[in-house]
Amino acid sequence: MHPILRVILTLIVLGLVTGAFYPELAFSGRILADYDVWTYFYPLRAYAAAASASGRFPLWNSDTFLGAPFFANPQTALLYPGTQLFNLLPIPNAYSLSVLVHIFLTLAGAYLFMRVVLGLGLWAGLVGAIAFAFGGAVSGQVTHINQLSSTPWMLFILVTADL
Repeated sequence: MHPILRVILTLIVLGLVTGAFYPELAFSGRILADYDVWTYFYPLRAYAAAASASGRFPLWNSDTFLGAPFFANPQTALLYPGTQLFNLLPIPNAYSLSVLVHIFLTLAGAYLFMRVVLGLGLWAGLVGAIAFAFGGAVSGQVTHINQLSSTPWMLFILVTADL
């Protein structure tokens, strides 16, 4: 099998696995509902999207407490490219899509790590990647979009460092 075709098929399988593990987010149009999501992350993303839509860069949020730095808060992730989803879609839908994309990237990064760094075979790499991406350490952070967003990049950095 041609190497490019093998990569494409692997990515399709990883996408299907992601959808199978999170069918509510992928196929039913449901959104995440959790205390931290509703009280912290949705409002942060909504404030940033509203500021962006009005052509303003949000340095300060006067709606939080008696005012608080917004851009200085790393959990806003204003400069992270994935945050742009929240400017394009309704906040709950963007949050769900962001979770799916970052879980898929985590699965792909873990698979790459298993295959390249650890030298595991096809099936061992797939099982190891699934165990990592859908295990407690990653799944426990699904409602914390800031932490979930950094997980796949850690894996790609480790693979790059190893190469």
